[in-house]
Amino acid sequence: QFDYVPQIPQLMRQKTIRENLETVVMIGRRRREGMVQKALGMVGLHGVEDRYPVELSLGECRRVELARAIINSPSVLVLDELTASLDEDTIWDLFHLIGELNRLGTTVIMATHAKNFVNLMRKRVITLVDGRIFGDVRNGRYGDVM
Repeated sequence: QFDYVPQIPQLMRQKTIRENLETVVMIGRRRREGMVQKALGMVGLHGVEDRYPVELSLGECRRVELARAIINSPSVLVLDELTASLDEDTIWDLFHLIGELNRLGTTVIMATHAKNFVNLMRKRVITLVDGRIFGDVRNGRYGDVM
């Protein structure tokens, strides 16, 4: 299973956060409420289930998007500039979460400009230039090309 966090939040404005997350819960899985609360807790957003996207900051909406993406435990997770509009503490927390998801078997593909965090994580870094692979470095740093 594949899931994606877009660069621009695509939450449904007329639905609560709970309703936004429940729309992606796979049929036949555990009780929805528990899954929604667990996913929101993983991204550090306890207690926002009954709020609407307009009541949250852009950074909080980005984290709701991540919760929505991980709620069904995808095998591949694509993140497009997840760290945009987030403070450094939140970015660090999310990088730890993403690292843990990866450690547990989820393949994570992330486009980011969060140079300092990429350098600390030392994961595989693929550099694209004009849509082509320019560099591919295991245990790399931001900008490594060989």
